[in-house]
Amino acid sequence: MKNLKKIHIIALLMLSLTGCKNSPSIKENDIKGIYYFDDKISVIQPCNDNRIYWLKGKDDEMNYLKSAVMRRSNSTKQKPVYVELKAINLGYQRNKPSNTYDESMYVTKLIMVDSVENHKSCKQLPIQ
Repeated sequence: MKNLKKIHIIALLMLSLTGCKNSPSIKENDIKGIYYFDDKISVIQPCNDNRIYWLKGKDDEMNYLKSAVMRRSNSTKQKPVYVELKAINLGYQRNKPSNTYDESMYVTKLIMVDSVENHKSCKQLPIQ
């Protein structure tokens, strides 16, 4: 519970420093979607949503997510995978590199990583 409060405080501080355009949702959301990353990007497109979100989080959580993706995709960074995770919507961020995406999310917990082939009803990212 203390960690969740710390994350909320960090998220609020980040929002006040970056000057968001949209009002963010401070609550933790369950997200299911297609995740894609390489050396320069880390993005997710939730199922049933046309928006693409920049994904960030604590280093250990993001490293765990990326290593799980690498295991699932046979060490290929650029291969999209299906993920389920918990995240806080930070709204639109003006700072780079997240400013080129619709909004940003802060990952709090990775639930699962799976092949996109097992989740065909979930849209593929237009980023390839």
